[in-house]
Amino acid sequence: MPAERATTSVVALFFGIVAVLPIVVTAQTAPAAKVRADAVTLSGPTVAGSFCSTAEVAVFHCSTGAKQVSVCASRTATPQTGSLRYFFGKPGATPEITLPAKATPPSRSASADTLMYSGGGGAWLRFRSGEYAYTVFTAMGRWGEGGAPAEREGLLVERKGKRVAYLPCRKAAESRLGPELYEKLGLKTATPDDSFDLPD
Repeated sequence: MPAERATTSVVALFFGIVAVLPIVVTAQTAPAAKVRADAVTLSGPTVAGSFCSTAEVAVFHCSTGAKQVSVCASRTATPQTGSLRYFFGKPGATPEITLPAKATPPSRSASADTLMYSGGGGAWLRFRSGEYAYTVFTAMGRWGEGGAPAEREGLLVERKGKRVAYLPCRKAAESRLGPELYEKLGLKTATPDDSFDLPD
């Protein structure tokens, strides 16, 4: 345990002579508490109509019109166990896209980060497959009429960093995106080469 040294002084009286004596005080500094990211239980009901099974919870889900996007995490997922997967397709049908194709622990499935804006903020989660990137996001900022707060949520598809499609959510998304989820699942924080710009 690290120690910190501090110097103080006392006034002592010896044979009628006042003296100022320095005293070195050693204080023990307790280490910062470590957050247990390996003790995660995601609770709550399964979002009706999503691609998530009853053994999973939707960390993001929304309708983009004729199709929908769901990001599902195992209820007992940890950074190294369980899974975190992206699904896209028509409601009630077999998903057209599933990433990763096989169940993969969250820490190896996606990258994620948060966003900061004047009067708001947001979060995003990205899955990759070859040249393609699929990013779900939710954000709030002063984009409304007269600078009023407004939300933007949806799915951005890119190929080699270029936009292929932007599908905004038709209704409010079911979302748990944010730093607490990212820490619990051990998700990789984005690097400068893996940044995200909110689509217009």
